Amino acid sequence: MKGLGWLIMVLGVMAAISNFTGNTSLLQAAENNSITEAPKTIFDFKNELGLKDSQEDKLKAIMYDHQNSLMASTNKLKILNAELNQMITQKDDLAAIKNKLEEISKVQVSVSYQDIETSRKVENALTPAQLSQWKTIQKASAQKNQAAQ
Repeated sequence: MKGLGWLIMVLGVMAAISNFTGNTSLLQAAENNSITEAPKTIFDFKNELGLKDSQEDKLKAIMYDHQNSLMASTNKLKILNAELNQMITQKDDLAAIKNKLEEISKVQVSVSYQDIETSRKVENALTPAQLSQWKTIQKASAQKNQAAQ
């Protein structure tokens, strides 16, 4: 059950920072450490959205796959950044440093794309009415967090 809690937390973070609502204020607040309570996830609004068990299972599977992908990318970025820092410290060739930066950039682009792709999968798992209501919930949450700053 510990893994499920982590999954739900990742879903909340993903929903907060994704392009799902086109609002990046939550991401900025998280970077500034100004969010004081954990973001709510789509699962916290299961009853309000009228999610069926099959939808919930599908959403959990989508988020599980996304979480695994994000963890792999995060680990890769840590290694690449450590290598970059070592290259800078050792005053390696600028062309090699540029190549390392481009490698880091590719991983970052991949993460952004995966986030958009996952958001689309989540959208497709919801009915049009559920999606509309979820976007309204997200917008209200973003406005609440923005007002708290």
